[in-house]
Amino acid sequence: SFRSSTNWFERGLVRQEAGGRDQFNPVTRTIQRGTARYRPFPEGGATWQNDLVASFATAGVKHKLLLTLDAQRQTQQPKQYDAAVNQAFPASVAAGLSIDTPDYQFAAYKDNPALFTTVQNEDDTIDMTGVFLSERASLLDGRTLVLAGLRHDSATSTTRDRVSATTTEIDSDAWTHQLGLNVRVLPQLTVYANTSKSFVPQFGSGLDVNGARFNLPNENGRGWEAGFKGEVIQNRLTFTLGYFAITLNNVATTVNDPATGRTVTLTNGEQ
Repeated sequence: SFRSSTNWFERGLVRQEAGGRDQFNPVTRTIQRGTARYRPFPEGGATWQNDLVASFATAGVKHKLLLTLDAQRQTQQPKQYDAAVNQAFPASVAAGLSIDTPDYQFAAYKDNPALFTTVQNEDDTIDMTGVFLSERASLLDGRTLVLAGLRHDSATSTTRDRVSATTTEIDSDAWTHQLGLNVRVLPQLTVYANTSKSFVPQFGSGLDVNGARFNLPNENGRGWEAGFKGEVIQNRLTFTLGYFAITLNNVATTVNDPATGRTVTLTNGEQ
């Protein structure tokens, strides 16, 4: 059997932030003024997936062989405009926001774009292609299931930074696998175990506290799981008891650097 499917999406996101700080001055009874920030973040994508499945039997073993070919593209255009000037806020807020007589008025980006400075303006794309081959075998009259799969991914991530007038391109590829075993030891008891690896290419490049771009390492992971499933009281009560462990490396995180106020993208090691 053969199945071909496709999907497409577009999503818009616009944030107007007044900014906020957590530094309180007990003498002046004010909180440090934040930074008014305008952040449009439109994104979209499209995928095409093709699955070819062959079902056959050999020497008492039933097979399901799956071949998958897929391709996808994602796009994003993150922008950031900061109003790090006193004119964007009332005069009473220039030295800080009073907690006794707060004035929450400020000039938004749409009110006066001239007060805002362009901090980020990008046009990013990532193109990915993958091929996946897996085999599921059923033997011993269906009491044992074995699954094995192998996948290869290739990706090209392109970041067009209009602020610095630079283009960063990252090519990457990876092999991942999956293995699984499912054994029905009793009519009411099934034991299972599986292990797998994952790969997620980074979308875009990293941004350090100095505003310099660098290539982020790709996210990868590994995991395993084992346990059993049971049925009692004439199959009226079913339950699963299992243990799993998942480790991810190089998960990208976007934060605001407290010293510079810059939005930075870094990886935070192992999770």
